[in-house]
Amino acid sequence: MNNLSAATVKRGLVDPLMDSQARNDEQVLLKINLHTPEPDSTVEHVNAILTLTDDPRIVHHCAEITTLVRRDLESNLAEREGERHATGVADQIARQLHTATITGTVVTASYRETANTLRPHLAVIASPRDHDGIAYFTACRTVDHVFRGMIPAQLFTTSLEGELGAGPYRLLRQLHAAYEATV
Repeated sequence: MNNLSAATVKRGLVDPLMDSQARNDEQVLLKINLHTPEPDSTVEHVNAILTLTDDPRIVHHCAEITTLVRRDLESNLAEREGERHATGVADQIARQLHTATITGTVVTASYRETANTLRPHLAVIASPRDHDGIAYFTACRTVDHVFRGMIPAQLFTTSLEGELGAGPYRLLRQLHAAYEATV
């Protein structure tokens, strides 16, 4: 089943990659942040230690710490560039998928494939007392993945309604309304 959509790419790739970039920037500031008056980075604390002593052993260890911080910063910068590249590619894919969806050229699962995927899971959600927690969790997770991968116009069609039946289709609509309220 192909549930790839612009929303899937954005939620699954672009957003997490952008979060990683922000965390990467935060890591850099924890290592060196000379733009604030208080010492709030590793390098500033090493410099503060060096002002307190001339002990060659401590100076040596501070130099080692500074070398490690520099190497870590270089690694962070390389990681950041990789994240930027991946974010750009994912964003481009999301834009292409969005355009294809608008123009009607997105290839998605057929309504029968979608119904076949959803039917057993909707049955579990409709009668949770008849199933164990793992089955219920799996059913909810599967429906969530379908929601993340398909835009409502692809999902809520008369063909899918006919294939699922009125009860499961109504449940699907209710679940989607709840899903949309949390997104």
